[in-house]
Amino acid sequence: MADGWFGAVAERVLPRIGEVLVAFHAAHAVVDSRVMREPLLSLVGQHGSLTEAELTVPMLHLPAARPA
Repeated sequence: MADGWFGAVAERVLPRIGEVLVAFHAAHAVVDSRVMREPLLSLVGQHGSLTEAELTVPMLHLPAARPA
């Protein structure tokens, strides 16, 4: 958090961020095979961390709908 990797972090979400973070520059992933089921380990949809494709994912923010 001190290096700004997460931007502004609300106090309530701090417990969800682990003590150790791994950020790759290549097409690799770290998983805990003790808790990940085998079919999930082969999915292409793993996050790429610091790859160009992962860093440039667009974000769409929609305001909450107002009741009619």
